Amino acid sequence: MNTMLTAVFGAEAQRVPDGFEWKAEGSGVTITQYTGDAAQVVIPGRIQDLPVTAIGEEAFAWCEGLAE
Repeated sequence: MNTMLTAVFGAEAQRVPDGFEWKAEGSGVTITQYTGDAAQVVIPGRIQDLPVTAIGEEAFAWCEGLAE
């Protein structure tokens, strides 16, 4: 399932309904954390029409049920 993500840009990380937290950095987006409980997660290619350019070091650190 590919879900449209929406949020407002700002200096702080933003949370979207899919459970992704992210922040705009330069001309791209960094996913900073996943707070959802899905076993399978698809990283979106774009958020707010900006490319996802990075995934934070510990973005999935506490995802016990994540399989893929």
